[in-house]
Amino acid sequence: MRHYGNNKLEYYGADHVQYRNRYATVNNQLYYFGSNGDAITGLRHYGNNKLEYYGADHVHYRNRYYTAANNKLYYFGGNGDAITGLRHYGNNKLEYYGADHVQYRNRYYTAAKNKLYYFGGNGDAITGLRHYGNNK
Repeated sequence: MRHYGNNKLEYYGADHVQYRNRYATVNNQLYYFGSNGDAITGLRHYGNNKLEYYGADHVHYRNRYYTAANNKLYYFGGNGDAITGLRHYGNNKLEYYGADHVQYRNRYYTAAKNKLYYFGGNGDAITGLRHYGNNK
């Protein structure tokens, strides 16, 4: 790998050819090099509604959260793709991510068979009583 400029990074294979539009794994960390050969940062949309994220260090996020502008929270699973749907984690915790991959907060979600969930301010599905509105 070659670092240059203002946080720029490029990679050349064993054949000395620069990587473009492809992944490279270096020291167990995954990078993606765009069409100009630079390692990317930020969100990357690809395929059929697939989304992945690369940090300021250009490393692919896996099994971790990312908070974007406007407090949009994403979770990137073990393969690095942003998840959609219900996610069970921790000790009986549950969260939900919409088709846009953004976590639901302070809103309802209706699942199959008319199962209704409410996700609180931290994104977790609530249990028990919930007081809201005008004495409801």
